[in-house]
Order: sequence, then C-alpha cells, then structure tokens
Amino acid sequence: MDVAFEDRLRNELRTSAQAVTVAADLPARVDRRIRRRRRHTVGVRAAAGVIVVAALVAGLTVGRGGGGETTELLAPPVGSAAEGMWESLPEAPISARFQQAAVWTGDEMVVFGGNDGGAGSGNAGGAAAYSPATGSWRPLADPPDDVSGSAVAVWTGSEVVAFGGPPDGRTHGAVYDPQADSWRPVASSSLGTTVSSFTHVAWTGERVLVVGAFGLRTPGGKRGAALYDPATDHWTGLPDAPEALPEGKAVWTGTELVLVGTDEGSGSRAPQRLYALALDPATATWRTLPDAPLPARGQALVAWTGSEVVVAGGHDYTRSTNLGDSRDAAALDPATGTWRLLPDAPVAFEGIDRYDDVTVDGQVIAFLTADPEGRVLVFDPATEAWRWATAPDRPELQAPDELPGRREAPVVSTGSSALIWGGGVSSAEGNGAWGCCRPVGEGAIFTPPALPG
Repeated sequence: MDVAFEDRLRNELRTSAQAVTVAADLPARVDRRIRRRRRHTVGVRAAAGVIVVAALVAGLTVGRGGGGETTELLAPPVGSAAEGMWESLPEAPISARFQQAAVWTGDEMVVFGGNDGGAGSGNAGGAAAYSPATGSWRPLADPPDDVSGSAVAVWTGSEVVAFGGPPDGRTHGAVYDPQADSWRPVASSSLGTTVSSFTHVAWTGERVLVVGAFGLRTPGGKRGAALYDPATDHWTGLPDAPEALPEGKAVWTGTELVLVGTDEGSGSRAPQRLYALALDPATATWRTLPDAPLPARGQALVAWTGSEVVVAGGHDYTRSTNLGDSRDAAALDPATGTWRLLPDAPVAFEGIDRYDDVTVDGQVIAFLTADPEGRVLVFDPATEAWRWATAPDRPELQAPDELPGRREAPVVSTGSSALIWGGGVSSAEGNGAWGCCRPVGEGAIFTPPALPG
C-alpha cells in the first residue's frame, strides 16, 4: 500500500470524525490495522488498499446507545476481506506422497509414511523433518514397514508414537526418538490391529490414548479404546463406548477425547445422526453428549478452540451427494454438554479429510473451500466472524472446483502458522493402483491474517 495514500486516508478519517459521531479512537485503530496489514501483506497495491480500508470502516457500525453514549460493533462482517500469507517450502529429501503422517514437535514438522501412488502397496519409505526457523529440511532414519504406509501419530513431548498397518491380527506401530534418530517397535495390543481409518490418538501427558478402529474386541472387530505407555511398551485396555463410535474426527480437550461424527448408515440409507461421545482416560469413563443441531454430514471441519469444539461445513447427506455443500456451523461446550449455532460461512467448505483440523493464532482454518478464487476461510471464535484469507499461489493447493484441491494431506499448526506438505491432487488419467490421485511433493507455510482490533 502506498505510504502517501495511507497518510491522506488517515487525514480524511480525522476530518470525517469531526463531522459525524464515531469512536474517538477510530483513526488510531485504523492506523494500527494499516500497520498490521503492512507487516503481513506482500505486494498490496493502493487500489486494493482502498477496498480493504473501506470494508474495515464499513464494519464499524456506529450508533447511539439509550443513554446517548457511542456504541460500536467491532466484529467484521461475514466474508470481510483479510490477507494472510503463503510461502513455498523448499524441496523435501523424501518422495512425493499422500496419506502420510505429520506431527509438530515444537521446533520441526516430522513427516513419514504415506502412499506414493505406485503399484502394489504404494507404501512410501523415508522420513524427514522441516524447521521453519531455518527454512530447511533434514532426512531422518527410515521408519519400519509397520508405519511406512498410512498411519496416525502423536508427539509426546519427546518422541513420535505412530500406529498403522495391514489388518493381519497384530498391532502395528513404532516410536521415533529424535535425539537418537532411531525407531523402535510397539508391542502388540490385546485389541489386535490398529488401522488409520477413523482411529484417533492423543497424548494425555502420561500415555497415548488410542480410540477407534482395532481389529478385535467389539462385535465385527471394528472399534475399541486403549492406553499405550511408550516408556514401558505396555498397553492398558479401556471400556467399550456406550454406543457405536461416531465416524468422524476427535479433539483432545486436555482431559477428554471428544469424538464427533455420524452413524455408519446401512445399505442405501445415509447416516442420520451427527453426534458426540467423550472419553476420560483418567477415570476410564465415557459420556454421551447431545446430538449436534446440524444435519448428519461427512468431511466436516472439527476443531478445538480451547473451550469449545467447532463443527462446520462438510457434506450434508440430507441435501445432495456433492462434497463440500455445507457452510453452517455449531459449537459444543463439552463441560456443559451444550451446543450453540454459529454464523454460516460465506461459501461451502470441508475439513481436512482424515486428519485433524487446526487452529492457528486462536483462529480455525478451513483450507478446502468452494470459493472460485481458491481462498482460505478463517473463523475467529472470539467474534464469531468468518473472514477470507489470501489464496495460495500454487494451483495444486487451491480447491476452486468441487473442492478437489490437495487431498489426503495432514496440516500441522506451529501455533502462529500452518504447515502443509505432500498430499494427492485429483488426476483424471489416474496413476498406478491409486487412480484417484497424483502424489504431490511440494509444500507451503500459511500465516493467517492478524486478528482485528
């Protein structure tokens, strides 16, 4: 944005403030937001600045309270303009892949496993770590076959614990020690095989909680829960859930794992419920939470804000068969077991396939949106407002047409940004045994727009 233009704009705002009743600190707040945009925006032209600041001023609804005092609505309107920033990652020392595992250690993103789209198993070997501080990758010791394909993983504070593998009756897993750059196997569980589809893992502070698709235990051999202690290589079984585990996603609240999803449906009948269960591993007890005030859906975004579970977007089974046809949202307070509706997003969107959705700088990020420009949606729980963020500059990261975008790729939050690498891009001609996707070997780091105010 042109500096002279900004100065003229500030002067005009101060002059206008003398003619109308506005908050006394309006010019100062505009100054702050302009400075913030200058820090976070690259290559913004003055014409774009006119639009951005006009939207900002329009979002400040000014009126008179009953006692004559000035009141303001500071929350930006739904779909208001924002920026954010994308930066490409350098080339990784491992091959392109999708359905890989990725975890944030506090300093690095560790990536391993996945499918390379080749014939046969398609299992992709190799592992690597990316450091945002240095902007560089480093190769890691090769993971064992037990976690070389699709896997789920969690960071314990000192190690990566991963589970996955074929349904051959035994537990597949491995623990990676970054200090020693080595992997060690995980003991088999009495529950049987762990597989990645609808399996959730969380670090409780002492043990790894694993809930979801095991090979044995429940009728049909599909669902179970257990705790794994990486220090002793020991498993502890947990009680069965009071009803079938929902097919969807899960968040760790610090004390409970809250699972949100749908029933399985049967035959030609689509799922009918969007419901939630909570498991407290300390007391080995389950809670049944109220059904969500939203229609049943798949591919929903499910994210933990620190106090609520946001459930939004996805594929509404009651409306159509198209993916990403929903833009409604609700929030669950697990402490009280109550739901509340949230404002609709400006366009339909989805969550991140099989992976956890992320919050960055306190904001919920929706990467797969139906926006024709491929822009990202950002939801601020504090103001309950949706905002646009800049579209990535790489077409394979965008999702403008029926949400193809980059599929089967985990996104990790560093706290202030989000890292994405790998994944699969829709491919009409197919590729080997995995005709749906072409594996991708590029990545990017996304920094969301700064919060308003």
